[in-house]
Amino acid sequence: MRLLDEDLRQLRVKISNMAQAATRMFIYSIDSLINKDLELAQKVKELDDEVDALDNDIDEFCANLIALRWPLAEDLRIVLSALKINTFLERIADNATNIAEWIEKIDFVDFRVDTSEISNMKDKTIIMLETALDSFFSKDYSKAISVIKSDDYVDKCELSIIKEMAQMTNEQNASILTIPMIFIARAIERIADEATNIAELSLYIATGEIFKHKRIKDL
Repeated sequence: MRLLDEDLRQLRVKISNMAQAATRMFIYSIDSLINKDLELAQKVKELDDEVDALDNDIDEFCANLIALRWPLAEDLRIVLSALKINTFLERIADNATNIAEWIEKIDFVDFRVDTSEISNMKDKTIIMLETALDSFFSKDYSKAISVIKSDDYVDKCELSIIKEMAQMTNEQNASILTIPMIFIARAIERIADEATNIAELSLYIATGEIFKHKRIKDL
C-alpha cells in the first residue's frame, strides 16, 4: 500500500522540526563558547527535553505508518530512512549538550584561545546539515554527494585544533583550556559525521543502493 500524501507531509514536517531543534542546540552551544555565554550553554541543556519529545513522536509516527499503511518499495525506504535520520538528529542534539557541558568547565577569565577554527567548523557543519536534509527531501543526488565530500574539511579543522592544543600543553594550567577544546572539536566532527550519514541515506532514497561503505571516488 502506498503512503498518502498527507502521511509524507506530516513526516516531513516532523523531521524538519526535529532538525531545526537539533541544529538550534548546536548553534547555541558553539555561540556560547565564542561569546563566553554560560547562560546560552544552559539553554542548550534545557532544549534537550524538547528534542527528546520530538524524537519519541517521530518514532511513534513511523511505527504507526508501518503498522497501518504497510508501505512498500520506495515508501518503505522513506519511512525506514526517516527513523534512522531521527536517530542521527538525536545524536546531534546529544553532542550539542556535550559541548555545552564542556563549555561550563572552562574558566573564561583566563580564556585566550582563538576560536576562529571552531567557528569555521560550525559554519561548515551547519551547511552540511542543511544540504543533507534538503537532499533527503528533494531526492537530490548531487547535494548528497557534496555533503559527503565536505566531511574532509571538518576532519582537517579538527586535526588543526588538536595540534594547536597540543602545542599549548607545556603552558601552565593549559589543560584546563586544551582538554575542553579538544572534546568540543571532536563533538563538532561527530555532528558533521551525522550530516554525512543523512546524505548517505538520501542517496539510498534516490537510488535504492546502500552507499555507506563506498568510497567517494565510487560515487
